[in-house]
Amino acid sequence: MHVFEAFSGSAFEESSLYEEHKGLLQYETAYNELCEDLINRENVVEQLRAEQFEAYFGEQINLCPITDYMAWVLGMPQPSSYIPSLVGMDTTNKMSYLERVRNIYSTLLYVYFMENSVEETTEVFRRKYGAHFPNLGNIAADSDMIFVSTDEFIEFPRPTLPNVVHIGGLGFRENIGDYVLSEPYLEEMEKGEKGMVYLSFGTVVNTTSLPKFAMTAVIETVKQTPDYHFIVAVDTYDQPGGTPRFSFIPDLSHSSADDTLSVTEGRHRPNKEAALIPAFVM
Repeated sequence: MHVFEAFSGSAFEESSLYEEHKGLLQYETAYNELCEDLINRENVVEQLRAEQFEAYFGEQINLCPITDYMAWVLGMPQPSSYIPSLVGMDTTNKMSYLERVRNIYSTLLYVYFMENSVEETTEVFRRKYGAHFPNLGNIAADSDMIFVSTDEFIEFPRPTLPNVVHIGGLGFRENIGDYVLSEPYLEEMEKGEKGMVYLSFGTVVNTTSLPKFAMTAVIETVKQTPDYHFIVAVDTYDQPGGTPRFSFIPDLSHSSADDTLSVTEGRHRPNKEAALIPAFVM
């Protein structure tokens, strides 16, 4: 948890490309700790086994779509001349010469640090199942089929493999007509003369750890737009005075790939505009 708090505190700070990728390793280490905790909960594992599921969809190594590292593991082409690296590259697929050089460097750093992370993850399983447990990167490379939880619609065009299938949107409701927002959320959604605005900084940003000027800017912006009702997502320890507070808000986006799809495909509220600016911090 301290890792995520550190990410929040540095969300508005400049850092080098190397430091951003080094932060990725800290992020992955936190996930490895969660993974080890889960596989050692025998009661949870037994409950899952007792369900006798026929199939399971879950993250393999990365939590994101096809990335620099997964492309490298799978033998998929990763042309750095027009495919931006996942971390540290604030650019499109139309890059200048210097941006391409920086992108190649970023891709190499990403692969290097992810290799270290995968070694950590492999050790988690070896501590549980024995020293002969195979390397997770090798298991991934031997996959007969790769399901990617995104859609070509929001991906940069790229070379792919015949065994890669995009399943973005899997599980979305085909018809949202039977979904009714309940109270107290319904009351909040109806406030605001011109509408409502939902503001979230994403999954890993704790608002109590943000620099003071950041949340001050948010509050001042809200004050300047009284015709709109704002719902601002804050963490557990942040208590804006005099505002309603909910521990959970259903069906609202935090700007992930799946959430972007859910907005474009009408999962939330069809034909509604959405400005998604995730604070993805490394």
